[in-house]
Amino acid sequence: MVRALAPPPYPEDSADKECYNEARIDTILRYKLLACDQRSFLTGSAVADLEPAHIFEPIRKDKVRKDEVEEFLTQQRFHNPQSKGFVLDSVENTILLESSLHVQWRDYGTFCFVPAKEDAIEMPNSLHRSNALWQEEAYRNPKHCLAAPFCPATLGCRPHFPHLLLPEFQTLAIAKDQPIHVPGGPVQGFFKKRCPDWTYWVAGSDSLALDYNIRQDIHTSWRLPPFLSRDARAELGHPPVSSLAMIVNAQSKIQQYAADNAHRPLDDWPNLLSELVAAILFVPKGIDNEAQSSQVAKAFRPHEGKGTTDESYYPNEVEVALLWKKATDPFIEKKERSDAAMKLMFYCHQLPK
Repeated sequence: MVRALAPPPYPEDSADKECYNEARIDTILRYKLLACDQRSFLTGSAVADLEPAHIFEPIRKDKVRKDEVEEFLTQQRFHNPQSKGFVLDSVENTILLESSLHVQWRDYGTFCFVPAKEDAIEMPNSLHRSNALWQEEAYRNPKHCLAAPFCPATLGCRPHFPHLLLPEFQTLAIAKDQPIHVPGGPVQGFFKKRCPDWTYWVAGSDSLALDYNIRQDIHTSWRLPPFLSRDARAELGHPPVSSLAMIVNAQSKIQQYAADNAHRPLDDWPNLLSELVAAILFVPKGIDNEAQSSQVAKAFRPHEGKGTTDESYYPNEVEVALLWKKATDPFIEKKERSDAAMKLMFYCHQLPK
């Protein structure tokens, strides 16, 4: 009995160790998420087969690359202000979904979460104004993530292939009682007795359609807008889902969907999200990006040997101008500026009288 209840032995093979560690990390993360949410992020239902679904897929094989990605996302303020930095294997980078929806989210990209349309239009404008001031000051100025329009986002779900979520012509029970109309909007006038909600929509062919009994009360066709999906952690005081990570995830999935399905309209979501992501990942010119500068330095910095300097070499005007510009540039590192200044002084002494 003791042997039967004992935990599985730790694997000796390197490949098995990696799989063992990945499974252990996901298990720990699942328990943390269950302590936070205890229900599906999309459907709101508490079921036994909930699995953690990452917003940004973690990098398992290359720890250096993983650290660089986490460092870059931390610089862009993707993490909760109360935490030290953005961690790929963290609660704020993960949501709980049923096993079937988890596969659709991770492997097929069937659906994604997008901000409200008015927020998606207003946020780039505000970010452009903030980025212009940031560029003008050339100062690392973190944006206040609790001030509008950077407050916790209201996310909606946009299904790309709704017919894959449920069997053909069955109502979308995952969105039961979720409103699909804006209060006071024109859609109310086409229904005689009741306001429509997602309960009456079915997955037909490659689009969402109204149930036949409800369709008789409508004189025109309506395209279904996304419904709201609320984060349970906001009510419990736990770290919230990273809305910025959600936006980047949506941008990647929608761009891929648009490339593979050019005949299916996506409104202006690809352009909106591309502009929004570009504004979010903006870095002022001259601001040192540590992750990027380290890669550039490793890739392009020439090997400095112990060779002797050719005293008969005289720099041309272009080289002197480049050294002067580098020595007086306030945005680069002090060491690089001092090196450029020393070279400039050395070359000036070598010039003929």
